[in-house]
Amino acid sequence: MKVANQRTSVTFVVLVAAASVLLLAATTADAAKKKKRTARPSNTACAPVPADKTLSSFPKGDAWLSSKAYRFPFRGYTPRGQGPVIWKKIKQSAVRRTHYPAPNLPSCRVGLRGTEDRTSRKAGRYFERLKPIDGQRSYVLKDTFDRPVTTLEWKRKSPISRLPNRWGWYVGKKWAGRDASRAFEVQGQACKLAAVPVYSVVNGQVVTSYQWVRDPQYVMIAFNPSLGTRKRKNRPNQTRKLRFRAFIDRRALPGWANRVAKRHDFGCGSTTLGPMLPQMLLGAYSFKSGYGPRRQYIVGQYFGESASPMDLLPGETKIHNNMPYNAYNAKPQFNKAVYAMINTTGVSGGGMVRGIARAGVDRFTLTDEMTYCDPNYTLRRMLLKRRGKRVSKWSYFELATFSRENKPTVRWVFGRIDPEPSTVSPEQNAASANPASLALYAWMPISCDRGV
Repeated sequence: MKVANQRTSVTFVVLVAAASVLLLAATTADAAKKKKRTARPSNTACAPVPADKTLSSFPKGDAWLSSKAYRFPFRGYTPRGQGPVIWKKIKQSAVRRTHYPAPNLPSCRVGLRGTEDRTSRKAGRYFERLKPIDGQRSYVLKDTFDRPVTTLEWKRKSPISRLPNRWGWYVGKKWAGRDASRAFEVQGQACKLAAVPVYSVVNGQVVTSYQWVRDPQYVMIAFNPSLGTRKRKNRPNQTRKLRFRAFIDRRALPGWANRVAKRHDFGCGSTTLGPMLPQMLLGAYSFKSGYGPRRQYIVGQYFGESASPMDLLPGETKIHNNMPYNAYNAKPQFNKAVYAMINTTGVSGGGMVRGIARAGVDRFTLTDEMTYCDPNYTLRRMLLKRRGKRVSKWSYFELATFSRENKPTVRWVFGRIDPEPSTVSPEQNAASANPASLALYAWMPISCDRGV
């Protein structure tokens, strides 16, 4: 009996020791995690007046820090001054009787290491036709690093004899219609680079090197063959895969469009921050947007200021709408083109495109990040039926119609994008290796459940 008690005591001591070891290990792991998270977020708010005069100024109180994610409703700047931004009811309109925030998003916020995510405005002017270049109405659309995105050509006669009605615009080999009055939108000047030779004299010898510089000959446009179509039969049934943003030779634009573009310059960005991680592949993320079962609600949308063609109604000062996250997905049909942003969809007037790169091909160097997922996902699960009747997704909705399935969708990271060496010429590779070259710095969206 005594031996049994001794064995029990020994077993108890061993178990206690093992538990202590496990507890110590867990405590050490927790301490390591806490230590890892002690990187202190920047406490510097955005400057009310930016050093870059192409960006917008805003009231001093309308800025957020990375350490604190804003929520709806939040305390911030309103037309009445500093205070809670509330959801208010529009009573003057018989069409849109609903709540909406004014404004619904901050004008600026900062990343973990202080990078500004700042409101901006594109030119946003539409037109119907491109001018011929050297007598030809055939155009090569480019990305930031002077690589082709796609071709666009106006054909006066259908190349398909059995379908004589298919004349007009062709994106690559795909018919894209012919009478959309707002098919083209001038976005502005952005980060289009060209590799130019630079000559210097070393030890009496002329040495040629190459350098990336801004290419003033190109302007960013957006193409949507369904906007303003006069007759349904004059465009394809599906146009989603024919829409793009890219750089085009400014000679193709009307004179007024070039003047407007000069007033909206997104630049290429810059940073003094060092890399947070080694250079990696630029991710090809795929956000899902569309409808839920039985089209009861829409999926994968964010809530922000919209450049919607809807007219302002009495009581409205801004149009706020739902927009799909899948607009930022990589586009395989356009050489894997992906948009690099001057700002994120988490600020007012956000999601503006600064450059075009290739997802899953080009290289990305992380220099900053938002530590939280964007809170403006209020339309990710929104009912499209009310009192048994279907409602248009372009209408406005009561807060009560939000589904309980709401979840954050997107987080944003900031860094430098470099072209994959095998996709550019030797001269362009030499420019990429030149420290004096300009580079593309941009915000990129990643899935909320991903690290980078």
